[in-house]
Amino acid sequence: MGYFFSSLSKSATSTALDVSEWGLLIFGLILTIGALGEYKRLPAFALRLFSHTTFELMVALGIAGEFVADGGVFLFSRHLQTINDGEYATLNKEAGDARRDAGNANKDAGIARKDAADATKDASDAKERAAKLEVEAGTLRKRAEDEAMERAKIQKQLAPRTLTDANRAALGEKLRSFSASFKGRKVTINSYASDAEGIVFSLEILDTLTRAGIDSEPVIGRLMPVGLVTMGVKVTGPSADEAFIRSLVTGIRSRVDTELDGEWGPKYPGLTILVGEKPVAGLPNVTPTPAQ
Repeated sequence: MGYFFSSLSKSATSTALDVSEWGLLIFGLILTIGALGEYKRLPAFALRLFSHTTFELMVALGIAGEFVADGGVFLFSRHLQTINDGEYATLNKEAGDARRDAGNANKDAGIARKDAADATKDASDAKERAAKLEVEAGTLRKRAEDEAMERAKIQKQLAPRTLTDANRAALGEKLRSFSASFKGRKVTINSYASDAEGIVFSLEILDTLTRAGIDSEPVIGRLMPVGLVTMGVKVTGPSADEAFIRSLVTGIRSRVDTELDGEWGPKYPGLTILVGEKPVAGLPNVTPTPAQ
């Protein structure tokens, strides 16, 4: 019997309860009619339709039916209550589980918010570090550029003066028009024995004049008084050589970054090219005394 009730679903139990209640109502009506018929409380035509025995049977059937229907109401209502209690228990458990899950979700959300805040802080710190590194990198790049410029300046200062073969050929061709004025005389090129760079440069100037057809005489190893060392190149000569001196100075200056000067006048009887040391930034040029 217990298995039978436990196998009934909620809808089947509810239907059976409704049937029992309707049965209770119907059998109660049958019992009422039977009792009224026994006591002759019904209309005459009704009493003529049924015999006294029929009313007795209706009473008996009504009592038995009410008993069965009442038992059905009792049993099915209890079973329905049991089902409802089980559902309530399940719902309460599910609600508890939902509350626990919600609590866990809130906890996880709190952890996620904390992680997000930490990630935001880490990102901010990383951005700040990146900005500092960018500033440091910019400073290092600027320092490297400054050092490169300084090295280039130093290398330029240390690099020897030179006229390339192409420079000498072009400048010699430009000066060739003056070769006729130097027939029977020589251009003197002076340099210092202690300055190898100046000696090489003076030989390049010599080669340039040779290409122009101008006879030159190198004087290497000239000694100067202490402290009177000429920087750069100085060209001197008579007034008649003014145009040549201008062309020579302009031609060399356009090809070599060096101090270059040209003078002419009656006090200079012969044309002389004095190749001094390479100029150094910050040091003054010193004009030597005339050679004895």
